[in-house]
Amino acid sequence: IKKPILFEEAFNLFGTLHHSPSIIYEYSNLGYGLLDYIISKNSGKDYNVFMRENLFSPLKMNHSYVQGNKYNLVNIQEAKKYDHKLAELPNVLNNTAGAGNIYASVLDLIRFGDFNLQKNKSEILPSKSLNEMHSYEDKKATFPFYNDTFYSLGWYVKPNDNGYKVIWHEGGMLGASTTLKLVPDENVVIAVMINSSNRKVCNDVLDELTKIVIPEYIPTPLNESTEIASYQSTANDVRFLGKWTGNISVDSLSIPISLNFKEDGTVAATYLDLTYKSYFTQNYPLPNQETLTMAISNQNSFIGLILGTLPYKFLRKEFNHLLSLKLYMYNDKLTGTIVALPAAEREYYAYPFHIELEKGE
Repeated sequence: IKKPILFEEAFNLFGTLHHSPSIIYEYSNLGYGLLDYIISKNSGKDYNVFMRENLFSPLKMNHSYVQGNKYNLVNIQEAKKYDHKLAELPNVLNNTAGAGNIYASVLDLIRFGDFNLQKNKSEILPSKSLNEMHSYEDKKATFPFYNDTFYSLGWYVKPNDNGYKVIWHEGGMLGASTTLKLVPDENVVIAVMINSSNRKVCNDVLDELTKIVIPEYIPTPLNESTEIASYQSTANDVRFLGKWTGNISVDSLSIPISLNFKEDGTVAATYLDLTYKSYFTQNYPLPNQETLTMAISNQNSFIGLILGTLPYKFLRKEFNHLLSLKLYMYNDKLTGTIVALPAAEREYYAYPFHIELEKGE
């Protein structure tokens, strides 16, 4: 296992405040890493020790631990990991222990679900706190999900899924896909874990199990398509139409970029390719022009995808790259992240950078 850089270093590199609080929900592994860092600092204990003493042991989650710290657990055999083509993957260690380094058995995950539904008496958290975790909604924030789904305190919540309130969370890393679902009114917990990078299969299995356990309940499929089901072509929202210009921040560089939203729904991107220099350009950067392969919006949220790359030292040059845009509209500004992803079979990394644009020339 290659040792990752320390969390503090990673946070200093990528811990950018892209939006003011209560603007829009965006899941963040770095955010959960910050939470485990705060837990360690405030408790004075390593995160793995805190979790073992305050969660795993009290709930009898005897086959759960933070990766690399098993504390002499016996008869623990980690499942081998596979990609979507069933090729075996190497082990992965993250610097965000709270988002990716926790191992558990499916039965332990059920025990955790039972704890959330308060099936067993526990003094870990009072009932009021557990209920708030499953119901709190920031009324000022935008949750660009399917229908009325929102993100509470660590849980996705759908108040009415064909007559049932459902609470769930998904997890996915290289070679692992997991979903834990709670149906409080039926006192039901369903967990699915597969040792493969295929969240859709994981959630399809979960949906089928849900139908078996509660026959009268027809769940809305929990798959990636539901996350963008309410997104539409930007041609349907005149506020986006026109040219937006701004910059991408990569280390100390400020890279000019423009997005031209057209009436036919296409979006043209133009940015300076600071990764390319040649004798013929006399070391002046060339403009890179691409049409976004995806350009959709929902309320003030915009998602787009560009073929391209950025001048960041850790981007592997043997790969082509995709640039994933997640932007939010503030009046006449678009701000958010542009994430560099390798156009490869495996997700080697996803490096986020800040981007901000204003409407007009």
